[in-house]
Amino acid sequence: MMKLVSPLGRKPGGRYHMLMTQRYKPKQEPNETWTVIDAQTERVAEMGSRTIIGMNQQDAEEIAELLNILEAHKQRTESDPGC
Repeated sequence: MMKLVSPLGRKPGGRYHMLMTQRYKPKQEPNETWTVIDAQTERVAEMGSRTIIGMNQQDAEEIAELLNILEAHKQRTESDPGC
């Protein structure tokens, strides 16, 4: 049986999410703010036309987790169109 957890090892909103390779990761900057990095491109992640920079740690972790969940859903639907 597969144990389901969130990408960051937590269960957001009381729901469980499958552990997956994390494409998006929070990174602390030298100025003590946080940025979300796209591990595939090694660049700052974007939501729409906005870069995800200058955040506090909790917000960066939550946005990285959300982006990883959305990426997993996208990959799942691309591999199984009936999903």
